[in-house]
Amino acid sequence: LSEEQLSVLQRQADLTQQQYRQMQKLVNAGSVPGGNLLDINAQIANDQLNQVNAQNAIDLAYTNLRQLLNRYDTFKIVRPTLPEPSANALSNYTPDQVYQNALSVQPSVKVAVLQTQIAEKRLAVTRTNQYPTVSLTGNFSTQYSSLAKQYSISGIEPTPILTNYFTQNFDSIYTFNPIISTKNIPIYKQWGDNLGGFLGLSVQVLIFNQYQIKNGISLVKLNIENTRLNQELTRNNIRQQIEQAYINAKGAAERYKATKANIEAL
Repeated sequence: LSEEQLSVLQRQADLTQQQYRQMQKLVNAGSVPGGNLLDINAQIANDQLNQVNAQNAIDLAYTNLRQLLNRYDTFKIVRPTLPEPSANALSNYTPDQVYQNALSVQPSVKVAVLQTQIAEKRLAVTRTNQYPTVSLTGNFSTQYSSLAKQYSISGIEPTPILTNYFTQNFDSIYTFNPIISTKNIPIYKQWGDNLGGFLGLSVQVLIFNQYQIKNGISLVKLNIENTRLNQELTRNNIRQQIEQAYINAKGAAERYKATKANIEAL
């Protein structure tokens, strides 16, 4: 756009120079006063200022583009070659056709529809709070320890041990200590011996909660209505924009036809 504006200003400056040369001839011939050249000189100076400003705008646009692309080498944007617009193109469309097509592609419409669908799903979720809650819990577990041992008596020590007890005849009583043997309990046996678990079932029935659920459902319903109104507002805004743009485009096409006919008549 900035380059196009600079091109227009350059053409305008060329026209001003042509006017200056024509005016100079008229002044030299004595047909017009020399003061008329002052006005054209002022216009020439103004054209030069506009060209400088337009070139600065181009340089600033390239600088911003290089910063966005994180490129600082010099490059040039190639101007695309666009076909000349047809002034009769609008005759193939109506505002309603453009509007119906916009409803299927405009992101704002899709967002509004999705917001309504989300609100409706939230209503279904909120209504589930009215029903009893049934909970089923369970647990199954086992244990293993590397320190677990299995003890067994493998025999009796041969040496008797004197105790602190006596018989009725005051004879000493002796005892023998057993020989205890240990071995590690295998992991599969521990798992089988230490199996455990539980199974539980609970039911919660809502009796009174100060109308919290009822109020929550009402709020969600209001939110659904708000999202539907937002859908209508979005569609109406798009329709208004399309109708206004269609009128502007139609008027521009008519002005284009008139201007083209005027140029061809010259």
